[in-house]
Amino acid sequence: MAVTVKQIAQHAGVSASTVSHILNNRGQYNEKTRARVKQTADDLGYRPNRFAQGIRKGRFDCISLVLAHCPTLSYLPPYRLAGIHDELLDHGIHLVNSKLPEPQLENKDYISSILRELMSDGLLINYNTKIPTTLTQFVEQSQLPAVWINSKHDVDCVRPDDLKIGYQATRHLIEMGHRDIAFLDYQGLHDQSRVWLHYSAFDHLNGYRQAMEEEGLDLSMVHDQTMLVPEDKLDFSRHWHQQPNRPTAVLALTVLDAVPVYVAALLQGLKVPEDLSIVTVINDKLDLMSLPLTAFTIPNYEMGRAATSMLLKKIKNPAKKMEPLILEATFSQGSTCAPPTPNY
Repeated sequence: MAVTVKQIAQHAGVSASTVSHILNNRGQYNEKTRARVKQTADDLGYRPNRFAQGIRKGRFDCISLVLAHCPTLSYLPPYRLAGIHDELLDHGIHLVNSKLPEPQLENKDYISSILRELMSDGLLINYNTKIPTTLTQFVEQSQLPAVWINSKHDVDCVRPDDLKIGYQATRHLIEMGHRDIAFLDYQGLHDQSRVWLHYSAFDHLNGYRQAMEEEGLDLSMVHDQTMLVPEDKLDFSRHWHQQPNRPTAVLALTVLDAVPVYVAALLQGLKVPEDLSIVTVINDKLDLMSLPLTAFTIPNYEMGRAATSMLLKKIKNPAKKMEPLILEATFSQGSTCAPPTPNY
């Protein structure tokens, strides 16, 4: 049974109101009385009722990390979560996770009830793609502070500069002397009906397009008629490696696209980077494994900390809309890019 304030008062020889004031750092009491009350509370194993305190203060010292029930809609790299935890640790605030079931998110009343029942001061939303309209509307219309992570919005969001990643990756290859640079579309970007794809894929493509057009170079998209599943990527990569007009360099959206291209090149007797240069984007340092890819690394740790910091500011001023914070990726030279082979 939980220890009550009244029990502490009886053991310490003071009134219940005195115990309540001292445990909540209120009132003027001498140090001897304060020490006796706190020691008695510790001896009895008293644990404060955070819910009751939150109701009284209007603050729970807790934020909720909102995730989609389907993991592919709410990918959360370990470094991003570490950044969230470290920022909260610095402020003495704890975190609760909440997965929202997609079928029920069409019900606006359900969203309102479940998010308010989280007993949190604000929401950190790591919902990256196929974001339900009802969820967006709730965040816009409610007074509950919320910040979006790795999602593109006009306000209150923290995300990487994905357009710049695509642009700089392509510029890196151009400055090495490449002119025949392909954009690997293994995700199905060419099919405009695939609205579930993350916005970053389209930003990377637009960055590639911008860099190529600046140099007057022809765009080249490598894609199948369907969205490639992992087990098909190696065979498809081997197929286009065999074509006489294959590119000298490629920009791959992810490590899961870059690795089969790398392996397929080796199986075809091609050398990387002498015969084919590869630059890609990775989500975390863990993705590099032992393959020294030339890559842009998404700043997931910084994203987690920055989004949490933004949310804590919004909790103090819920009505204030904050400008999106766009973070730059880190470039790693790796060993999969080199100038094109002469007379290729």
